[in-house]
Amino acid sequence: MPDTRPISYNPVTGLYIYSAQEDGKEIVGYHQDDSLILETCAEMRKTDEDWHRGVKKELAHYASVPDSIIMKMWIEDKCNFYDPQQKERVGFLINTKYPECKVTTKTHKFRAR
Repeated sequence: MPDTRPISYNPVTGLYIYSAQEDGKEIVGYHQDDSLILETCAEMRKTDEDWHRGVKKELAHYASVPDSIIMKMWIEDKCNFYDPQQKERVGFLINTKYPECKVTTKTHKFRAR
């Protein structure tokens, strides 16, 4: 791997973005240790307490999606996590390809508005 130069680092999310040159091309890469986020999701999935508490307040927490997975959705799945028009696709991906981000065992069908 070529020498990398940091572009940015977010200490809260652990997202590290870097650049490097390889074969005369500039490469931008990212790395995130998302293990803590995904471990927290797994713990929350063990019981539905948080889900039921949220539903009572009309705001249910369904998933915590780390930046690294948002970028994978963008690059690998051609899906913009932040585009309301792609809400249905994001939900499908969370339910099928990235279920480790879910904080509940429930399955929710997302509808575009």
